[in-house]
Amino acid sequence: MKIVVLILMILACSNVHSQFSPYIPAKLILKSGDTLHRITGKIKKNSFKYKLDSDSKPIKVDFSKIISIEMGAGSNKRLVEYFQINGQNKYVGVEKVMQGNRLEVYGLDYTYTNTMAGGMAMSGMATNYYVKKKGETKVTFIGDYDAILGEFKIRVNRYFADCELLLKKLETKEIRLRDGFEKIAKFYIKNCE
Repeated sequence: MKIVVLILMILACSNVHSQFSPYIPAKLILKSGDTLHRITGKIKKNSFKYKLDSDSKPIKVDFSKIISIEMGAGSNKRLVEYFQINGQNKYVGVEKVMQGNRLEVYGLDYTYTNTMAGGMAMSGMATNYYVKKKGETKVTFIGDYDAILGEFKIRVNRYFADCELLLKKLETKEIRLRDGFEKIAKFYIKNCE
């Protein structure tokens, strides 16, 4: 019981701390062609806030004006690319998970908390997947595996309709949705491109 309480306290403190996270070293590439090196910044809900130096005021840039942001240093370095979501006016920052000749798969990790009976809470991490085929400028939302609603299955079947072999393997359950989207994408890259 003490361990559960300790873990919940750590999670709560890390969530509070992340709201006040410091500016991180970054490189910003804008659609205008400008590249800003040696800045510090942080990703907000719909924008990126950065400072040219520690004494300057923060400058806010909308996601729609950004190509990519390289943040962190060393083994913590990550590249976040920005795309408009197909069928929406919304832009999303995603990290590349895998790439084939015709297919690029991107992911956006998120945490979730489920409250159960008795007030107990269960937290975890999941990934929302986005895909883009060669020649497409927008990403298509695939999501994560949702056994209850079944929307994941509908989105996978719709997006990969150009690969009858994959659809057949999904239908006969040789490839299972619950095994994860990355397995489906690897099969597509290997057999359908």
